[in-house]
Amino acid sequence: MTTHDGYNGRLWLGVAILFVSVVAAVIAFFYFSGAIGAQADQIAIAKLKASNDANALANLASLEGAAPQAAQYDAAIHQLIPDQSGLIAFNTWMGQVASQYQVNASVAFTGDPTPSVGSTPGSVTFNMTAQGPAGSIIPFLDYLTTRAPGFIVSFTSIDFTNTQTQESFTAQGVTYFR
Repeated sequence: MTTHDGYNGRLWLGVAILFVSVVAAVIAFFYFSGAIGAQADQIAIAKLKASNDANALANLASLEGAAPQAAQYDAAIHQLIPDQSGLIAFNTWMGQVASQYQVNASVAFTGDPTPSVGSTPGSVTFNMTAQGPAGSIIPFLDYLTTRAPGFIVSFTSIDFTNTQTQESFTAQGVTYFR
């Protein structure tokens, strides 16, 4: 065997080791870059989750801070809109308000009530007749539709009769309940 053959053998062995090393390095590079990418994705997901959790906690703290104000609004709504059994007092209430304006009024519910659903109030229709001195009916109606505590009243139709000393009307309306 000549020196040249030993040199070629070592050369091929060196090239083979170099080739295997390069292939191993390429495989390791792709493996570790994929693993690092997966870990980076997991870190990004964890950061997003932590951010969402922090936002949820901030919202919860805000809602807890607003609870007293919400309780005030709830109490105000309960005063403004009665429950369905509270409609029993509607005729009496209407008579009291009418007497404050020197008006004689009568009210009768018509049809079946529409029940409340969730946060949407229920409603019931009514017919109303009223008579009173000239100049009393309009303030009476204004009070009923804009400033009256205890009931929300809206009129769907009104028919007025007016003389020099007396005004009267017939109306159809709706009142609401929770």
